[in-house]
Amino acid sequence: MKQTLENWKMEHNYLKVYEEVISFIDTEEGDKNLLFLHDFGTNSYSYHHQINELKEEYRVIAPDFIGFGLSDKPRSYYYSIFDQAQVIIHLLRNLEVTDFAVVCQGYGAAIFAEILSQIEAGRLSFRVRNIILLNGSMTLELVSGKSPKDLISNKVNSGFSKISYSYALFKKYFGMSLADSKSLSDTDYSLFWNLLSERKGQKFIQFIDYCIVERKQFAKRWLKAFINATCSIDLVWGENDPLSPLYYAEKLHQLIEGSNLHTVESCGHFPSLETPNTLTQKIKTLNYENNSLEH
Repeated sequence: MKQTLENWKMEHNYLKVYEEVISFIDTEEGDKNLLFLHDFGTNSYSYHHQINELKEEYRVIAPDFIGFGLSDKPRSYYYSIFDQAQVIIHLLRNLEVTDFAVVCQGYGAAIFAEILSQIEAGRLSFRVRNIILLNGSMTLELVSGKSPKDLISNKVNSGFSKISYSYALFKKYFGMSLADSKSLSDTDYSLFWNLLSERKGQKFIQFIDYCIVERKQFAKRWLKAFINATCSIDLVWGENDPLSPLYYAEKLHQLIEGSNLHTVESCGHFPSLETPNTLTQKIKTLNYENNSLEH
């Protein structure tokens, strides 16, 4: 069945957390819990292939961060990684989920790193079974010698902010992040755009500058959380990513002792969309037994 915005909305649940409403998918069935956290400027639709393929075996939880997808898009909100982490913690507690594996990318990886640092400090009673980091995860944290101002300028100059101007520019610049722009269907492009512009959400892309500053400020804390993790960490990285070159994955692999690096051929920035079966099969091979970080 062709996916539509209306069908996608029907798959979502809603929960008010503090002053905002977060939208999320919870497939409810399955003995193993799997949390998906998306990148900046995207939403849970990034993982729609994996959700459909894994929902019979796993309880899949896939939220839209505040400001993205179908979640609230408040005008006076700075999209702090710390705030987003607290919202996800509240969501997991509300769903009574304490034991899970996680797949995260970019902005979502930074948010999960904050959650992970709280777990390691003994402030959260969560058990993390496995972690999969996708392209873009912690790449800002690995950049040395550049100020937050330079990083913001680079992001703007790369065309990232232009995805909010119009559908045509969104499709152009989103497509440039892929190894092959035709790997996404027109339906996918259209649905991503509709979710971005839902309640004029594209107006809030400007807040990327705040999260970049925050990520640089707390880089060591969040990178350390992954380095100190005792559960397995897999890096799944597209070889042809123009935004986060393979160099970053190789450096992460060196820093995170015991991590596994899986490079994906003919894939750009979004393995979940460009080579969905590769990521799905990787998730299916995760070992949930005797493999966890717990406090």
